[in-house]
Amino acid sequence: MEADSTYYRLASQQMLATWSDRTPDDFIFNIKAFRALTLYPTPPGALPADLRGALPEAAALKPNLYWHDLPVELQADLWERFRRALQPLASAGKLGAILFQFPPWIHPTKDNWQHLVAVRQALPRHRVAVEFRDISWVNSTNVEQTMERLTRHELTYVCVDEPQVGRLLPPVIRVTTPALGVARLHGRNADAWKRRGEATSERSRYLYEESELQEWVPRINELARNAAETHVVFNNGYRAFAIQNARQFTDLLAREGVPVMR
Repeated sequence: MEADSTYYRLASQQMLATWSDRTPDDFIFNIKAFRALTLYPTPPGALPADLRGALPEAAALKPNLYWHDLPVELQADLWERFRRALQPLASAGKLGAILFQFPPWIHPTKDNWQHLVAVRQALPRHRVAVEFRDISWVNSTNVEQTMERLTRHELTYVCVDEPQVGRLLPPVIRVTTPALGVARLHGRNADAWKRRGEATSERSRYLYEESELQEWVPRINELARNAAETHVVFNNGYRAFAIQNARQFTDLLAREGVPVMR
């Protein structure tokens, strides 16, 4: 399961403890990192109240904050709160990967690589998966360097299925951490992705056809051959399309002899 609520507002330890208590023992959560940690603009209201009160005056007046707007001590505090929030799931053995989905304007620059290294250092005991939104990370010039650096820093590359519009990524199938492979299927609603500012609910309004899912069977089989564990996450959440497609895809994998957890 992928839990997106942490992305918009920093989740509390109590919230994640409740999730753990209300799910079966073998239930695994993949948690999307809080948006400020992934370099997205963050409304001050998404921060804990005491941190909002500690913001410099100029930052507090901004409609959105970026990571570089936060003093170093507040950055450290956010990391510590995020780690504490994850603890109930980690202690219960229910924490899968922590997903860091970076925005499309984040390219493979020196500063952005430094942030990725800082992510790894901030979460040394957890599995971290990284999803990019700009093709510059995997174009012919940068793809090998990207994969080598992710491997070196033990960061899992997230393979994606998404509309082939603009600078979105093609389905590059690579394993950068032997413990884990991750694929995330966003649907192929190209028209919605082309519209600037379109709601996430509209972008995820896509029900995969079986023939489209079949394209991913050999890809997931390749990930599974090279990683001890593989997570396939459907992000086409409109009207529970993700659940329908996940069940359908599980059957397709099992039919092809790929071991699956049900």
